[in-house]
Amino acid sequence: MTDDPDEYEARLRFSLGVFFKHPTMRAEEFTAAMGREPEWSWNVGEQRTSRRGEPIPGIRKETYWYSTEVVRGKRHFFDELAALLTSLEGLTGFVHAVVSSGGRAWIKLALHGGHNIGDMLSAGQIRQLAASGLELGLEVFPTMQHEWD
Repeated sequence: MTDDPDEYEARLRFSLGVFFKHPTMRAEEFTAAMGREPEWSWNVGEQRTSRRGEPIPGIRKETYWYSTEVVRGKRHFFDELAALLTSLEGLTGFVHAVVSSGGRAWIKLALHGGHNIGDMLSAGQIRQLAASGLELGLEVFPTMQHEWD
């Protein structure tokens, strides 16, 4: 642990990701709506494969799509969540269509590493999240080391 606050802040990191699952839609529809390529995706009905592309027994039961961004040197992850929600405001109708047709749509906040990090979710940010139609997930990796460490 360092006593230098700038050095400590520089070691802070978290990630925010947008995720979709759907029983019939195709990953390409999520890519088109989001305007970016996914980190990982598959389509319902496809042969299951590992991340390395090796076949795994079974067929995909639903379409899955996600894209994440790692944020470094910032403590206030809910401010970043609000900025992400603002960037997705034009997709509210799409998100509601995904959910109303049997799918799920969510943002996942992942806190990485063994550093203390916390934030407050404001009432305005809660309203913004609710209006988006997106769920919020939280994942904590207290001692996990990543390639960006």
